[in-house]
Formats: sequence, C-alpha cells, structure tokens
Amino acid sequence: QVIQNDRQVNTLDVDVDETCLELMALFQPAARDLRFVTTAMKISTELERISDLAENICERSIELNQEPQLKPYIDIPLMAERAIKMVGESIDAFVRG
Repeated sequence: QVIQNDRQVNTLDVDVDETCLELMALFQPAARDLRFVTTAMKISTELERISDLAENICERSIELNQEPQLKPYIDIPLMAERAIKMVGESIDAFVRG
C-alpha cells in the first residue's frame, strides 16, 4: 500500500506546486501570505521526499523478508510509528501557524 500511495503523493506534490504558483501569479501575495505559500511548497516537497523514503524502506523490508532473520525486526514498526507521529505534529504546527 505504501508503494502504491507514493505515486499519489508524487501527483499531489505537483498539484500543490502548480496551485501555489497560480496563487502567486494571480494574487501576488506579500509578507505573511507569501511566506505561507512558499512554505507550503517546501513542505509539499519534503512530504514527497518522505514518501519516497518510505517506499524505499518498504521495498527493502520486502527483500529482507525473503532472507532468514538474523534478529527480530522490532525496530522498524517502532520507527514507523514515531515518524508518523512526528510528521503529523509538524503538519499540525504548520496549519495552526
């Protein structure tokens, strides 16, 4: 599912960039509004990068599952849980301003 969702995230990143560029062209935002739009573009790019990295982790995990385990993979779900929480908190902070 993560691998399939990466394509959707890539598309959304392009959509966000296009929308932000349209907003800047049409409304020529200044100061706070301009910072908001440019920050949204940067965040979108970083979320797309996170999605690419998550896809890579999933692909490697699938490969690792084909091999005998040297030790339990208990850290992977814990890292995923923490990463999801951190991204959620970051997005909340952006939305709240």
